[in-house]
Amino acid sequence: MGSRRTAGPARVHTIALGPHSDQVLLQTIASATGGQYAFSPDELELHEIYNFIRAEATDEALALNESFAFSGGVGDEISRQVVVDEGTAYALFSISWNNPDANIHVTLSPPHGPVMDLSRVRRSDGRGYKLLRLRRPQAGVWSLVLRPASGSGPFTCTAAAFLRSDLRLRLIPAARAFVVGKPINVLVQVLNRKVPLKRFAGRAVVSSPAGSPAGLVNDWRKQHATLPAVSKPISSAPDALPKPVLQALIIRDLVRKQTKVDPLRYVVNSGELHLPTNLYLGDFGLSKVGLQDLGLVVSGVDTGGAPGDSADYAIAVFGAASVRGTHNIRVSAEGHTDAGKAFCRVGLCSILVS
Repeated sequence: MGSRRTAGPARVHTIALGPHSDQVLLQTIASATGGQYAFSPDELELHEIYNFIRAEATDEALALNESFAFSGGVGDEISRQVVVDEGTAYALFSISWNNPDANIHVTLSPPHGPVMDLSRVRRSDGRGYKLLRLRRPQAGVWSLVLRPASGSGPFTCTAAAFLRSDLRLRLIPAARAFVVGKPINVLVQVLNRKVPLKRFAGRAVVSSPAGSPAGLVNDWRKQHATLPAVSKPISSAPDALPKPVLQALIIRDLVRKQTKVDPLRYVVNSGELHLPTNLYLGDFGLSKVGLQDLGLVVSGVDTGGAPGDSADYAIAVFGAASVRGTHNIRVSAEGHTDAGKAFCRVGLCSILVS
């Protein structure tokens, strides 16, 4: 199985919450310690972001990480299929939700056989979460069904499937730094026992900020004679945010009231995922030189430098970034190993654009 990381200096994983967080500082801390930096636009996405960080910290893989909104109506139900690859040592199904007074009934069915008796499964239940752990799960497509308990009302739920397996999805920024006006490229690898797979399918989406706090303040200054005043009790509090941030928060609320639209909202767009087959680095302004320095695993000679070659990685490509801030790249990859075994993986890469 995939080996655990050996003991060494502590890796610090960081999560920036909201557009007013100090994203530069948190990314610097994560990079300096070998940890992962992640960004959550709001509290609702924290459950998914935590799952991505947990998978990185525990050396596990994610086959599912998705949030759902339950309306609280009769017959409300969500079902998802989860691919568990052969040789998985254990699978951990995690369900969490944002209303601790709600509850969820979980049904889990293996690829071949009846619905599982969850009383025989190692589990942990609490207010706002359920964990189901299976040792040596049967390989194939599992069915996960979630039903809100009666009287739960509307709430948001996040379901994840963590696998201890030799298969890993790796997302690697294709540059040391990203700036406004330049495209965002992310290298995508699927490794089986640290050997890159050259054939898989996938999808990529990017969640980008519609505006930045600094841009919001500048636009307000251009349209109005003065910036909104910040009350002294708020600005002088022991834990007060910097004055420019407080002004941006006030302007955000004013614009939202006037337009009914959040000027700092996040917008999701699809990207292009260029798969290893027929990948040509020159089309993306990249070269073979330095790819290994970025952390790419290359088996033998990197063959991604000429048309028609089969490379050791894919490239997720998005348009030029127009706004400073963190852009979240989500990638899903699925296919079969060289031995013909099915797999599915999901991952996140938070890219800070300056």
